[in-house]
Amino acid sequence: MQQDSNSALPIPAVKCERLSQIDGIEASFALKRTNADGSVIQIPGGRASVYSVSPGAMEFLDVEPSSHGVVIATAAFAERTGVSDGEVATVIVRSGETSALDSSVPLEVRVAESASIGDEFDGSLLMPAHLVDEADTCFVRTDAAHHSAVESALPAQLSYDGTPAVVSPRLFESEFTIDYTTAYEDRPLRWLWLPAAALLGLLWALLQWFRRAHIAIYATFGMRASSRLVMTVAEWATLACVGASFGWSIGLVGSLAFGAAPSQALALVSVHTALTLIGATIAVIVLGARPTGTLLSALKDR
Repeated sequence: MQQDSNSALPIPAVKCERLSQIDGIEASFALKRTNADGSVIQIPGGRASVYSVSPGAMEFLDVEPSSHGVVIATAAFAERTGVSDGEVATVIVRSGETSALDSSVPLEVRVAESASIGDEFDGSLLMPAHLVDEADTCFVRTDAAHHSAVESALPAQLSYDGTPAVVSPRLFESEFTIDYTTAYEDRPLRWLWLPAAALLGLLWALLQWFRRAHIAIYATFGMRASSRLVMTVAEWATLACVGASFGWSIGLVGSLAFGAAPSQALALVSVHTALTLIGATIAVIVLGARPTGTLLSALKDR
């Protein structure tokens, strides 16, 4: 998600950087355009546009920090000039605004793909700087589960003098691709707990049908319906606890194996397990509360 300001109003850089601390926002950073261009001293003539970015850009673009300081080279710049990831280089900034880093200080190159922030930055250099005042753009990364909430909250979070920022989603849209903004709400397994609960209820009903003779004995010797219900629920609770623990573990491990975020996998698997258990328990109670015949009635069924 990209945040631009209304009518060229700036974005508060510090607020943008701190957005990553909010639940549902994976990373964020502020970007400030400069009129400068820069090059690596070892490669004369390989000039590129220079942008100042807040430190959050390293997390956003999945690059590692370094004790030498970091300059983020986009993949196109690295391909054109031949600089490699991890190489220590000196960046010379010419004309226009200078970045907050001294151009004579050796920096460690981090090569990153810039597709997530836009094609206009491909071939440029991103200089992490301590932006404390204003920026031109704020980039925010979230997931499908929090997309709607984050999109509605960001204009107020990044407002300038009461004027809300403008949200510009950076998701690729096509009739042949998935709409990731609604992927979470439209996920096919969203209502899986319903058939799962129905299946468990059906299996319990089948088990009770095979045990109808035993239940008839209890009824013959005067066990009341309330007592039979308590017995049935107790039996179900014992089996359900073991089965739910096993199913929850398998679901969580499977979700993590497919790359789901741990916090989101834990929440979704727990909710689905709880809903399945509640639905199946309701079916068990309904089955347990139905009238039961005596032993004579069960023998007639045979």
